[in-house]
Amino acid sequence: MKKLLIAFMTLATLFVATPQPAGAFAGGSFLITCSFAKYGEFDPLTHEMSHEHTFAGNLGVQIDSTYDQLVTQPTNCSYSNDHSAYWVPTFVTKSGVHLVPNRVNAYYIRAGVDRVAFPHGYVVKSFDVRYSCGGSSTPAPRDCGSGYAQFNVRFFSDRYPEVHMDFKYGVHSLVGATVSSQEMGQGPHGDMFPAFSGTELERLVRDCLNARKTCGRIKG
Repeated sequence: MKKLLIAFMTLATLFVATPQPAGAFAGGSFLITCSFAKYGEFDPLTHEMSHEHTFAGNLGVQIDSTYDQLVTQPTNCSYSNDHSAYWVPTFVTKSGVHLVPNRVNAYYIRAGVDRVAFPHGYVVKSFDVRYSCGGSSTPAPRDCGSGYAQFNVRFFSDRYPEVHMDFKYGVHSLVGATVSSQEMGQGPHGDMFPAFSGTELERLVRDCLNARKTCGRIKG
C-alpha cells in the first residue's frame, strides 16, 4: 500500500513575491520546466474522481498512481529524471474553451534552511495561489498586455524543498475564465507528486539547494 504523506497548505496572506527566473533565487535553487500533459477528471492525491485538472510533466499519471509507477512512465519535463506530476484545476473561458498552459515552471528553493528530499509517495496540495504578469502579482487574473498570464502556486515546508510552480498561459486568456474546482465549492489550488529517478532529487538538493548554489534550469 502506498504510503502518502499529504500536506494541505492553507492560504497564505503574506505571499507577495512572484517567482522570478531561477537566478533570482539566491542561496540555493534549481528550475525544471515541463509542458502540458493532459486533462483529467481525477485527483491522484485523494484517489477520487474530481473536477477536471490540467496536468504537466508525467504523461502517464492516473487516479491511483504510485511513486514506483510514476518513475517508469515518460515525462515531458526538461530533466528526463523528473517524472513528477504537477497539476492545477482547469481554466475555462466564457466560450467554453479549456485552456492549455504554454509552459510550466517548477522552482525548487532552499529558502533559508537546509532541506532533505521528499520521501517517496509524498503528495502535496497548496491553496497559496496568486496570478501574475511579469514582476507583480495579484489575487485575481488581469490583462497582461504583452506578457504571459501566470497562475502561481507556492508550496511551503519546514523540511522539504520549497517549491514555486508557475503555469504560464496566453496574454489575455485568464481574464474572465472560471476554474473547474469552483464547481465543487473549492477555490483555486495546485498539487504536485514528486517522482525523481533513483537518487536524483537527493543529488540536486545536496548540490544546489544545500550547497547554496543557483543551478538554473536543469536539462538532460
